Amino acid sequence: MARTRYAKWWKPRRFDPKAARVHNPGLEMAQTQAYHEADDYSVKVTRFFTEQPVSSVIRTPDNHLVLFLPLSRIDPGQARCPEFGITDYVQGGSIRFRPAGVTYEWRNLHGHTRVLIHGFSNDRMHQAVERDFGWTDEQLERGLDLAGSRLTPLMLHMLDEVTQPGLGSAAVTDALSTVMIYELCRYLLKERVPVEASGGLSSRQLGLIRDRLEDDPAVALDELAQLCGMGTRNLQRLFKASTGESVSSYARRLQIARARAFLDSTDLPLKEVAFRLGFTHTSSFNAAFRKSTSQTPADYRRRTRKGYTALS
Repeated sequence: MARTRYAKWWKPRRFDPKAARVHNPGLEMAQTQAYHEADDYSVKVTRFFTEQPVSSVIRTPDNHLVLFLPLSRIDPGQARCPEFGITDYVQGGSIRFRPAGVTYEWRNLHGHTRVLIHGFSNDRMHQAVERDFGWTDEQLERGLDLAGSRLTPLMLHMLDEVTQPGLGSAAVTDALSTVMIYELCRYLLKERVPVEASGGLSSRQLGLIRDRLEDDPAVALDELAQLCGMGTRNLQRLFKASTGESVSSYARRLQIARARAFLDSTDLPLKEVAFRLGFTHTSSFNAAFRKSTSQTPADYRRRTRKGYTALS
């Protein structure tokens, strides 16, 4: 039977995103690329690199939504939470949630990756959902892999607003933060129902699709359907019900996210970047990148190499 721990809502205070306790002796390089801070939430884009798998013990006073954006395939690691009865290590996903005041033990995270961290206080969550609630061990375990939620496109949108701020970026980021809290709570608090009854894909199926698309953005829809054990029409319907977008749209988002990571963190020629992303011609890569970001890959690289930009 699941045990429930009730959150203790703190008194109003200024949000302190630097007050986390993290023990990570194997981390070789960490660099903050972009940062945005408000009274009760923050957004940070960090890049880190490790040659060997590392272990971490993490406990933060505030809630963290974390999205990993690998340059290439990385091992997102496994986690456990003994204080909530999760004594066996559970595989983590590319997007995950760390609640405030909960200690996680992570292991085997390694590779070269960018991480988007949306931190927000318990006060902000309480004001958004207008209720107190507690986490069960099942909900905490579900939060280790949020592939089945609608949070990935919201996190990618937030990444754009922080790294490429435009008109009203501060207001848009604030609105995205609120929507993400709602979507997180909807996903974690809803009751588990069979896939057939929910009208969507399981977290395992969504994870298989994500991993395959990261390997090959141009993978055929037939192959993705076979991975999930269904026909292509059924896959398209269930994927849309689970994520709110089509498979092709999701694949483009992953592809452009990887493109940004290559352009931001490597000196690879544009032709090589296009090839690694599955484009047959540099011109088609330029067109796809410009359609998604309103700038060419070369312009994006020149802009990011000038240093990071924080929202005002």
